[in-house]
Amino acid sequence: MKTKIINHQEEIIDLSKMNIFEAAKHIAIISSRQFSINPNSKIKYKVATPSIKNLLTDFSLSEIIEIV
Repeated sequence: MKTKIINHQEEIIDLSKMNIFEAAKHIAIISSRQFSINPNSKIKYKVATPSIKNLLTDFSLSEIIEIV
């Protein structure tokens, strides 16, 4: 599997077609992987509902994700 470093300045990962649970799972996996590569990066996600932040509070991802 190839790993692509995310250019967090320009890219927005679109998860808006996923249900809230699938999107939360993908955000946790992608963000954890990106954090291991570059702990100072912040990733932008486009989701269907902003209430997904409530599901992600237990994962301590608030500093490395941005929901748009």
